[in-house]
Amino acid sequence: MHKQFTPEEQIRRAFDMIQIKNVMARHAYLHAASRHDIEYALLWSHDQENISWGNMMGFPMIGQKAIWEGYVE
Repeated sequence: MHKQFTPEEQIRRAFDMIQIKNVMARHAYLHAASRHDIEYALLWSHDQENISWGNMMGFPMIGQKAIWEGYVE
């Protein structure tokens, strides 16, 4: 059985999906332009040390320093 969302929940979920799509579009654009420095500044968390970057092969970069050195530089 599917959960029935209130109108407020439906609006919030729709808004959240748009925001996620916006972040993904920015990522795709900046990544394609090889502007990982701007992507890192705008889209990555800077308040947490335990961020990670991964792909189909796993999570080769864990932590702010590793991502900066491996993805941005």
